[in-house]
Amino acid sequence: MLMLVVLVSAVITAAGASNSCKNENWWSSFDKKGWSTCNNDKRFITGFYRTKLGAWNRDEIYRLEEAKCCSSDLSYRNERSECKNANWWTSLDKPNSWSVCPAGYFLNGLYRTAGQNLHNIEVGKCCKPVNHPKRYEQCYDENIRFKFDRQGWSTCTKAGFYVVGVYRGADWLHNIDRLRCCKMLRVKPGHCVNSNWWSSFDKKGWSNCNNDKLFITGFYRSKLGTWTRDEIYRLEEAKCCSSNSLYQNQRSECKNANWWTSLDKPNSWSVCPAGYFLNGLYRTAGQNLHNIEVGKCCKPVNHPNRYEDCYDENVRTKFDKQGWTTCSKIGYYVVGVFRDKYLDWLHNVDIFKCCKMWIGH
Repeated sequence: MLMLVVLVSAVITAAGASNSCKNENWWSSFDKKGWSTCNNDKRFITGFYRTKLGAWNRDEIYRLEEAKCCSSDLSYRNERSECKNANWWTSLDKPNSWSVCPAGYFLNGLYRTAGQNLHNIEVGKCCKPVNHPKRYEQCYDENIRFKFDRQGWSTCTKAGFYVVGVYRGADWLHNIDRLRCCKMLRVKPGHCVNSNWWSSFDKKGWSNCNNDKLFITGFYRSKLGTWTRDEIYRLEEAKCCSSNSLYQNQRSECKNANWWTSLDKPNSWSVCPAGYFLNGLYRTAGQNLHNIEVGKCCKPVNHPNRYEDCYDENVRTKFDKQGWTTCSKIGYYVVGVFRDKYLDWLHNVDIFKCCKMWIGH
């Protein structure tokens, strides 16, 4: 018996780890004009609890008593939310019509006016994690035509789905016939491999990730030579990572970025074309930084010629020492390097330009 209790407890804990839910008390707030919402913007409605049906021809909206409010998918768990008010002033006045959130947003609350008809629900508060794109992974319509006629819960029955809209027939509470239920788009970072450049980058020629579907997120270098002689052959490995899950199965297209003059200049950037990510380097016979002449830049074929976000990773001191130097933010790839105003050696790479693949935010 004890083992059974422990097992059940473990299952409940595991389920809660993915999405924690709370039943929000609207017993008073939804009896009158005003807002009823989840207790914070980082929770999203998955269903509603109603009390007993009044009558088929008089079923007041105050009988909506609770909302089940659940946390976001784990991919977005620590993000703040952004919200919009969806104007339902006319849409919920019409029989046989949908009232929905903007694309990519999830229902967080409702605003009602003083009357007791369904059309007195006037606004949907719709929120999303700030980096969630303006689209969904999947949606379906939950038929609650009979279930919502009775006291109890009516929810999105599929795990990980949230309410984004409602469909009405006539003009009483029980005439909500369907919930539009949608799932957050899961954007997963890719897997990574360390590409061995210990021999290839010692001499003239190309050093790349082992295929065009991998993109560099950082480099491993060996011990500093001296401040006045730190040869580029000390660049030994590249960390090569696959695209995020949106582009996982796509072929890549590549361009060679001409750095023949840009890396010759102190205090200057050498970067990939917009929307592309570093996949390899071409070097000539010398050992100075300016002997890195070309960046091989690739992108998934359907990735646009822009980025979701970019930042500059300061590697000025870290890249002076043996070890890995990478884009420290998850899901970011190297798209360029900045050489400082001083010398022309490997340690004079001071900044990586790190960018995230476009997800349509």
